[in-house]
Amino acid sequence: MKINKITFILLILLLLSTFIAIFLTPCWGDEKYYHYPNVANISVSNIIDRNSSYSSAYTPLPYVLGSILYEINDSIYLLRILNYLILLILIIYFYKISLGLRNDPLVLVLLLVSNPYLLRNSFVYYSGNYGLLFAVIGIYFYFFSIKKSKIIVAHIFWGLSILCQQWMLIIIFSIFLHELNQLIKNKLDYAFFLRGILYKSLSLLPAIILFLFWGGLTHPNFQQHKLTPSFIHLTGVLANYGLIGTFIVMFNLKKFLKSQYLLLLFFLPIIYFSVPAHSEIQGTNVITGVASQLCTQLQKYLQFPYEISMFLLAAAGMMLVVVIISKANDNFSSFLQYTILGFLVAFSSSTVLGATHIFISVPFIFLIFNSELREKKLLENLVLTFFYLVSLFYIFYFSLYKTSGFNL
Repeated sequence: MKINKITFILLILLLLSTFIAIFLTPCWGDEKYYHYPNVANISVSNIIDRNSSYSSAYTPLPYVLGSILYEINDSIYLLRILNYLILLILIIYFYKISLGLRNDPLVLVLLLVSNPYLLRNSFVYYSGNYGLLFAVIGIYFYFFSIKKSKIIVAHIFWGLSILCQQWMLIIIFSIFLHELNQLIKNKLDYAFFLRGILYKSLSLLPAIILFLFWGGLTHPNFQQHKLTPSFIHLTGVLANYGLIGTFIVMFNLKKFLKSQYLLLLFFLPIIYFSVPAHSEIQGTNVITGVASQLCTQLQKYLQFPYEISMFLLAAAGMMLVVVIISKANDNFSSFLQYTILGFLVAFSSSTVLGATHIFISVPFIFLIFNSELREKKLLENLVLTFFYLVSLFYIFYFSLYKTSGFNL
């Protein structure tokens, strides 16, 4: 194992910028009107009562944890510091996973952390990182720990992740598909598979009970967050995947010069005619976030049509998905395949969608391409430089400008 001093300094700079942003960012938007009040009002009756003032589309565990600090001191900064600690713990488990994948783990950690929305969720009181934290801890125990109780511990943390964020149902389902695949290949015995089903059932039980009280996956106050498959949001997800994997696709272009991929040409018109409009507010026929914002700026300053740039990103996203599907399977990468494709389907089915949701996929996409990034240093440096600069800019832009009413 080796620690690169430059990588360490870059990580510290990113974490320091994020910490400073805690105290510079005004209380604004969803934080002010939804998440912060939800901590103040959280209680058992507030959570399960369909007619309560519960003010989040997410499940309640982050707000329950936040309420402990809220009782000590009614301070938005204290809650933001809690979110920052969640980020630090997340980094620790990213590091532990990275140790099992390469001899320069800090490079992979920096790449995984250079995610603008993951960083924003650590200096503003949003709950998006809690589910990812518990999911990552579960992944570490399941695939990388040597403890005898690791499978049980992993399922406990996955159950907690769903109580933080409904998207994490995908993790449980992906593990089930992974184990089913291993069973079919005779790499898993029936006893282990059946125990896995029991663990999954028990880990899902608290969330299922909650969803029964709510009458759905979200509290009735947020029933507009339902699942309805949409080509428009599929294209929006692919455009963000294209942005995430642009350099990866460029380094794999030769793979698409084969006859079996010519069928992909038939999907291009569907993508072109279902490009979502850019919006600052999530909705059914629009997309928010960095990909559509970038395309908006290209049209604004370079007169490059928004529809064309979004189409190109979505086409790149489609190619990225093909590369992911065609990757050789090992134990861990097959799980990552199921997870990424599961998120793709879930995001494409969400009626209220933004890049903040889609970028949950970023750690899993970079993990599945870890070997390519490790072997092709130019590719790794390009990806890391792009996302690192985007993340630093986003911290600066969000904390000092967007929350003060200035939009690009």
